[in-house]
Amino acid sequence: MQDTDRTDRGMKISAWLWGVAVAGTGAALVILYRSPDFAFRFLLEKLLFAGWTLGPPIWFILQYRVWPPRPDQLDRYRLQQGLLKAVWAGVAAFLAAIFFGRWPG
Repeated sequence: MQDTDRTDRGMKISAWLWGVAVAGTGAALVILYRSPDFAFRFLLEKLLFAGWTLGPPIWFILQYRVWPPRPDQLDRYRLQQGLLKAVWAGVAAFLAAIFFGRWPG
């Protein structure tokens, strides 16, 4: 029973953490494009991109080590990880397009 609670706790923490990360990224993008200071914008772009490219794999490893799934919860765990990987790839691709893309105008 305790292992189930531990795995559930890890999944809930993961869901909340990702929600906060996506919302924080949206807020940072608003701040980023309203700031006239180029040095600040460049630093924030680097931090956001580094955070989204390095943070999720570190989180996946940490979650698997600290809150490992039980055999009966493996399908649920894989489903959640698959969803989070899709969110990660989407946000990282979006940030790459914004920061490194050449936009007309």
